[in-house]
Amino acid sequence: MKQIFSLGFLLALFTCSAFAQSEAQLQQAFEGKTVLVKIDMPATHQGIDLYPERNRPTDFDAYSKRLKNFGISIRNGDTAMITKVRLKDKNIEFQLGGGGYGTAGDETDTGTNFTSAPKSRREKDLEEALKQETDSRRRKELQDDLNYERRQREREDNRNRAIAEDAAEAKRERIARKRLEGGSRFNIWFEQKIQPASITPAAVMEILSEYVEFSGRASNRPEDTRPTAALFNPEVLLRLRKGLTRNDVEALLGRPMRVSEKGDASNRIIVWYYQVEDRDVQIELFEDVLVRYAITSR
Repeated sequence: MKQIFSLGFLLALFTCSAFAQSEAQLQQAFEGKTVLVKIDMPATHQGIDLYPERNRPTDFDAYSKRLKNFGISIRNGDTAMITKVRLKDKNIEFQLGGGGYGTAGDETDTGTNFTSAPKSRREKDLEEALKQETDSRRRKELQDDLNYERRQREREDNRNRAIAEDAAEAKRERIARKRLEGGSRFNIWFEQKIQPASITPAAVMEILSEYVEFSGRASNRPEDTRPTAALFNPEVLLRLRKGLTRNDVEALLGRPMRVSEKGDASNRIIVWYYQVEDRDVQIELFEDVLVRYAITSR
């Protein structure tokens, strides 16, 4: 019995060690690298579920619901950093830009507590006095005073309710903004428990090849019909102006050669870089709107 127990313990120890080594290999190969994303990614830690062993590897029903419910945190054509790779029993978490909002520690409750104001001592006394009073004139006076106290309490309730609703709306906006800044992830699922030796960086890249490019730059695939900036005449730069949308800029200049970010979480600026003949072009976007641009000669 002791021999069987020892053998089982050693096998479990070996399996854990193999998982750890395989996970470390994936982390070393990917974490900190930048990829070009080829699909809109939902702004949630639920990310996109992939099933490479199935005929239909993408669960598009869940995908579309997550886009609708949470919005898009990483758009098709964006570059994103691989921030975490985790190897589990039956799945691989491939996290981009923080892995998606909604994990432990993230604020998700958008509700606020509203409690009606209690009756004042005077309102209670008036109600009691009204029960005892028999004189009609005095009862009318008491009722008028009681109505006044009740209206005061209702006004206080309305004021507090409005404050609570404003706080809830501010919280919803704050969480929605954080969701859009929290990244996303791919969840790669397998039918059977993962064999660590079969999960190599090359295998993961093959599974994700339809969804990301590991060069981190725009591809020259024939089906990508959007123009390349180098093909433009410099006169197109005269059409740049503040207020253009992200799509407007892409229509003019195509995909950027490089993408970076600046600012803090509440004021994130996306910077796109282009080369148009002998000129460098820098585009700054805030909430998908062009707010600043610079054109310099090389």
